[in-house]
Amino acid sequence: MKTQVTSHLPEALLNELKGGCPALLLTIGEDGYPTATFTWIVAHNATNIRFGADHGSNTLDNLNREGQASLEVITQANFVFLIKGKTALIKPQIKATAYKMVM
Repeated sequence: MKTQVTSHLPEALLNELKGGCPALLLTIGEDGYPTATFTWIVAHNATNIRFGADHGSNTLDNLNREGQASLEVITQANFVFLIKGKTALIKPQIKATAYKMVM
């Protein structure tokens, strides 16, 4: 297994994520332990990924408090990646869904 740390998404992963992909969103809980939830992610370029989180969730609380997350991705092409980075709120409500979610 090859591990490579980069400041940008590899081209093969970027191509997979342009159309969106399910992922496991990992955050650090208030108790210091990791928490996990499923989300949908999309990448429009090699340095930024967008994903959703539910309003009122522990995940959103963790993101607001810590400002960082990890995303575990297994693509349709069977690529497995762990993406780590800083987070920032982009949209306080995703209009495309009836559910109360942020981006």
